Amino acid sequence: GGGPNNHIGNRHFRSLVQDFQPIYLPLRRKDKPLMARSVVLIVRNRGGRFLTKSKASGEYYEVGDEKAEAKASQALREGMQ
Repeated sequence: GGGPNNHIGNRHFRSLVQDFQPIYLPLRRKDKPLMARSVVLIVRNRGGRFLTKSKASGEYYEVGDEKAEAKASQALREGMQ
């Protein structure tokens, strides 16, 4: 079980988020989006992608910068076990 959570890319993402959290959490509100953008850029520079599955076709596609940064922000805020 576990599905996408066990995918190697998602494990790398969670590990990266854990590394950045101690820096992210005390940042001022206006500086936090830059940190989320940095996480997205690091993932992409390492060959990673931010994907979602189409309900219609069942195929995966890249979500784009805005959604990727929102996902990174959420992960940095909430923490991911």
